[in-house]
Amino acid sequence: MSFLLTVDTEPDWGMHGWTAVREMLPRLLELLDARGVRATFFVVGEALEAAPGALAAIGPEHEIGSHGLTHCVLSDLAPVDVARELVESRERLEDGFQRPVRGVRAPFFRSTPNWVSEVRGAGYSYESSAGRIYPSPVNVRSAHWAPRLDGGVWRLPIGTFRGGYTPFCLTYLRLLPELFRHLVDCKAAMFYLHLHEFLPPETAACLPRRTRFLLRRNAGERAWRLLEEVLDAVEGPFVTCSEFLAASRSGGNAAGTSFSESAT
Repeated sequence: MSFLLTVDTEPDWGMHGWTAVREMLPRLLELLDARGVRATFFVVGEALEAAPGALAAIGPEHEIGSHGLTHCVLSDLAPVDVARELVESRERLEDGFQRPVRGVRAPFFRSTPNWVSEVRGAGYSYESSAGRIYPSPVNVRSAHWAPRLDGGVWRLPIGTFRGGYTPFCLTYLRLLPELFRHLVDCKAAMFYLHLHEFLPPETAACLPRRTRFLLRRNAGERAWRLLEEVLDAVEGPFVTCSEFLAASRSGGNAAGTSFSESAT
C-alpha cells in the first residue's frame, strides 16, 4: 500500500513573493529525506527564475510536475493562453530540472472545460486537479480513491478527510487540528500542502484582516508538527505520482493506504 504527498510549489499566498520556496523548501527536503519520503512537487514555471538555488536541491528521488507558468487562474484565460501556460511551464521545468515532467495541477484546482484534451495536447500523461479548495460534496470520491483514465490522461483526485467533504490538506488540518486529526480518511491516498504554510505566523500581518487568519492559524512550527503527525500516521511507503501510476498499471499493490488510528 502506498501514499502520495504532493507539494504546491508556488508564490507566497497573498503576498506574491518567493520567501517560502527559498526558506522552507530546504527544511522540507531535509525532513522528507530523513524519513525516506518521496514526493511530487507541482512547481510554477516562474519559480525557476525566482528561487533557482532552492529548487536545485529537489533530488531525483522526487518528481517534478507543473503548476502552470505564472500561477494564474487558467479558467479565466483564452485557450491559446492556457496552452502557453501548460506547454511553456513543462518545457521550462524539463530544461531546468533535466528530467521529464509528466503531470500537471491547475492552480487553485480551477481547470478549463476542455481540460483533459488541453493537458494531453500539452504533452502530459496525468493531471491532479480533480478537487476543490473549499469543503464541498463534489469532493466525495475518496471512499474509493483510485486513479482513472479519461481521454488518454490519467486523473489523480485530491484526497479528502473522512466523510469525503473536506480536502485532505495541511490547510484544513491547521485550521481545526483537534477535529481533523481524528478524521484522517484511511482511503484518502493523496495529501497536499503549500510551502507558505510553514512561514512564521507574523508573515501574514500584511494580509487583509479577513484572510490573515487563514495563514496565521497554526502556521510555522505548529504546521511542521502537524505534517510530521501525518507522516507518522501513514503505514506504507510514500511514492511519487508517476510511481503510483506505474504500479497501478502493472497491477502492483499501490492503490490503497492505511493509517494507524492510534497515531492520528
